[in-house]
Amino acid sequence: MATYSPRQLDRTKEDLAYMVRFAAAAQRVDDHAVFTEFLDWSADVLQARGVPRTMLVNGLEALMPLLEECGPISGRTGAAGLRHLAP
Repeated sequence: MATYSPRQLDRTKEDLAYMVRFAAAAQRVDDHAVFTEFLDWSADVLQARGVPRTMLVNGLEALMPLLEECGPISGRTGAAGLRHLAP
């Protein structure tokens, strides 16, 4: 990300914020599918922008400590997302 333009950094921050929001929504309704379906949609959008799926995985991995800090349910939601994105 050190080579990202300001616009790319803004988009990345926005994408990460959406990940946190959807993980929280999945936790509220106790349904990992809310999060994994968002991840599928997000992967499609990123692919259209020319961003590889691995960047989505990297972003979620970076968020995992935050999700785990929020509690075991959030950590499990994040882990479910990582499993879902695994090739």
